[in-house]
Amino acid sequence: MTINTTHPSILNLKQTRWYGSTEDIRALDSGFDAFAAVAIEQISQPSIVVTRGEFFERLVPPSLHNCPAVVIWLPKELSGEVFDLAYTDPTVGTWTSSDLTERDVVLSWHINGIAFTTFEATLHESFGEHQNGAAIAVIFATETHTAITALSIDSDFRQELSDAAARCGEHYRASNEHSPQALRAAAKRKHDSSGLLDAEGRYVVFLRPRRAVRPGRLV
Repeated sequence: MTINTTHPSILNLKQTRWYGSTEDIRALDSGFDAFAAVAIEQISQPSIVVTRGEFFERLVPPSLHNCPAVVIWLPKELSGEVFDLAYTDPTVGTWTSSDLTERDVVLSWHINGIAFTTFEATLHESFGEHQNGAAIAVIFATETHTAITALSIDSDFRQELSDAAARCGEHYRASNEHSPQALRAAAKRKHDSSGLLDAEGRYVVFLRPRRAVRPGRLV
């Protein structure tokens, strides 16, 4: 595997994604090696880990070493999705709780009938560190395969987040959108994020939020 480690800008990652075996990329970057060792041992379900670009000195371009980075760590059986995920931009949407009482902004990576989904609140602080036109590094990884790309935090993306937020949180009124009968029926449902489908019939996989305070420590 040949990896160019001299990207002048993170946006180059949108043109040429880095992709290879996790073993090779661990050998390239000592920070990612430490992270992967802990992830393999401690992460048992699909997760999104907020960390820092500086922890991956060879993998993330130097211009973003002082910026947030995100690792989406998936089970080994989803290794076949890693390459395509690196070519998939997240979609901004909303998610309403099963009892219809809450609605939140979410980001979802849609691929092969699956929506890998995280609540925007998980990344809100990371987005806030950037001016329009900036980007953050996003690493998709399993025990066997890894890919890195970039998520552009431009004005259009921020507008999508703002539009979605205007329909969520304190702006959401369940009684304005659902009948009393629907609310009573929904109140009997259990809060369960397994086996859920989105509006387009995709299977929703919620990514568990984690944080890496250093490459070898997850919280």
